[in-house]
Amino acid sequence: MGLPHVLEQVRKRPSMYFHPVEFDVASAFLEGFNLASYVGALVGFREWLVMRLGYANNLAWPALVLRLVFPDVESPRQFLVQNGKQKRAVESLFGLLEEFWQEWQSDGGLRRIYVKYQEWLRQQDWYGPSSPDWIPVKGSSPDTLT
Repeated sequence: MGLPHVLEQVRKRPSMYFHPVEFDVASAFLEGFNLASYVGALVGFREWLVMRLGYANNLAWPALVLRLVFPDVESPRQFLVQNGKQKRAVESLFGLLEEFWQEWQSDGGLRRIYVKYQEWLRQQDWYGPSSPDWIPVKGSSPDTLT
């Protein structure tokens, strides 16, 4: 399955839904859609993006998307603004969102995303019992990493 109908329509014709067609406007639109769905449409999206990128767990999803779209630049947001790559960024955002939705909607998709994310976290040298989102492994003490 693909994107929800309304998001597919926005993806096909973004200029019918917002003006100007810019990454920040599209991101704000998606945040509004997420809120209208009782904060359910983007659940797991940030974590999915972090794993895809392999770093930047401290960033919000729009910044992660820009790092994926412009991987070889030091400052993706600055590059976006200075080089007029808004259309590319918006198209890539919806492409990533569609990939995420396909995985999310598969059998056990959201659970799998979070399990993979937890496994990814455990591989990071900075992740441990003092991390705010630390989850101890069942059968281990909270102070050990297994």
